[in-house]
Amino acid sequence: MLELLLSGDEARASLDQLAALSFSARQHRLALIRFAPERARTLLSAETAFEDESGPYASLVLPVEPGLWAMLAVSRERSEGADFLGWTMNALRRGGEACRALGVPTVQALSDQRGDLLLLPRALAECRRLLDAAFYAPPGEPVATRDETAPGEYPPDRLDALLRDCRAAMERHDYAAAGEALLRWADEAAAHRPAPARLRLMGAALAGCLHDGTVRLREGTEAPLRQRLQQRIAAAGHMTELRAAVEEAAELLRETPPPAPAIRSEIREALRLVETQYSEELDLQTAARHVSLSPSWFGALFRQETGQSFSDYLQDYRLERARELLLRTDLKIYEVAAGVGIPNSRYFSRLFADKYETSPQEYRARMRESRCRT
Repeated sequence: MLELLLSGDEARASLDQLAALSFSARQHRLALIRFAPERARTLLSAETAFEDESGPYASLVLPVEPGLWAMLAVSRERSEGADFLGWTMNALRRGGEACRALGVPTVQALSDQRGDLLLLPRALAECRRLLDAAFYAPPGEPVATRDETAPGEYPPDRLDALLRDCRAAMERHDYAAAGEALLRWADEAAAHRPAPARLRLMGAALAGCLHDGTVRLREGTEAPLRQRLQQRIAAAGHMTELRAAVEEAAELLRETPPPAPAIRSEIREALRLVETQYSEELDLQTAARHVSLSPSWFGALFRQETGQSFSDYLQDYRLERARELLLRTDLKIYEVAAGVGIPNSRYFSRLFADKYETSPQEYRARMRESRCRT
């Protein structure tokens, strides 16, 4: 709406409308307030916090585009402007506080004081330029021309080094180190203060170093970390939001365990043999023969890869299957023992009691009683 009022063939008529709304202003300042476009509905109640009328001053808010408001502050008096500036800054800070209370940080820019409403288009252009500086200002703190600092330049060689560090960390599955590289970039970016558009491109490149694997997010869903970080960086309207996105990614990377080391094909085949033939006669010699290794070499490899001897692994697997049969069937204890490849029921009961500190009969009775209570 304000874009139409400030430019185009009907500029004079539009400015007349603004002049009527602004109480025949003698002086004016224009401010832009930027926020995440998808939060516009959330901020409807905060809009009036920017509007005020006291003494010779008044302010009103108009939408410019999704995620962008303009606040026009006007004075009916001509003065040196210090009081008018202070009044306008207070209106902006009050509105910024109302937005923050709703969980939406804003970026605010304020033009110089002008006396001719025909200069509003120039004030609008000035504010758009100032919004880049406001990206790094304290949230909700208006940035004016007197506060402006020229955009900095993030050293390209430093970015290249961080990209290499991040990729190398991901390749060696040192996810915590990759997160530390992201945090270093955020710290250095805040110090160098590059233009936000450039900053988002750098963030997208760094996020692109992350693998497409999934990590469990706080809310219990799963999403690609790379995609989530890129989306949050692209949507960041303020450095605090970008920093929060990077910190979340770094924490998720720290919590992501490295992938299990690849297990030798012979041991994988032996594990499949246990899964399919545990109920039959099976021992280390049979398994070694099955994978074409000598029993001694197979036994050493199996312990190295699994942390258990083959006989211990087989016994534990059989007892776990026995627990399942005790819970979901009415088979006799000797039938359960035979069904998991331990035909001696007394020996089976002793093994079961040693592992689970209860007899098979007591285990079945206790678990069924517990089910009945629930």
